Amino acid sequence: MIIGNFSLDSKKKTYTGDIVALSFEKRGVTFTPVEKNGDKEPDYRVTVQTEGGPIELGAAWKRTSERGQDFVSVSLDGPLLSAPFNAALFPDRDGSATLVWTRPKKKAKAE
Repeated sequence: MIIGNFSLDSKKKTYTGDIVALSFEKRGVTFTPVEKNGDKEPDYRVTVQTEGGPIELGAAWKRTSERGQDFVSVSLDGPLLSAPFNAALFPDRDGSATLVWTRPKKKAKAE
């Protein structure tokens, strides 16, 4: 399910766009690259600008799928969300990107 559309600012290497889901809507969300000090640290901080200043919504990591497709793995969390959720940002060649959410599969019960 597509929950966001973004565009790339190639000079700043940032993605900016909107996230819209049934119970969550944020306009002007930015994926800003960060300087990494280790492999586990995120490649981006996900923020939104508010009247009181920027608020961090989550973090994101560059990944490559088993099929060789580059994407950004996104983890969003905050006090207004009932639980953290994960999504994937898929860049396109034209500088646009789509944020996609998939419901996690339930784990099979051990017998």
